Amino acid sequence: MKKVILIATLLVSSLALASGGHFHPKKVAKCEGNCTEEQIKAAVPVAIKELANWKQLDAKWETAKVESVAKKDFAKGSKTLKTWVVALVDEKETDASKNKAYLFFLEDGSIFRTNKTGELK
Repeated sequence: MKKVILIATLLVSSLALASGGHFHPKKVAKCEGNCTEEQIKAAVPVAIKELANWKQLDAKWETAKVESVAKKDFAKGSKTLKTWVVALVDEKETDASKNKAYLFFLEDGSIFRTNKTGELK
């Protein structure tokens, strides 16, 4: 009986920890160590597809233009996160509040977030 309870507990806990619906950083840039601006820019199409697969970004952004690629540090408490921030512009969208999206990459080329503000909270 103890074995049955143990197996059931392990099964339930593994399902809870492995549930879908959330995005984990994924390396999409082809670089070793820290990426360059060019490597990050080249990884944008793959990053958009990855984010679209996870429903973090609409697939319409695949046709957007890269407006800028910049290194940016974000401070949270005593820690600093060094990132690449890519600004995308959808030139087909006339509403200025909806025509930009930002992609956030870690220095190693892993895509980890997207939003409409360009800031990490």
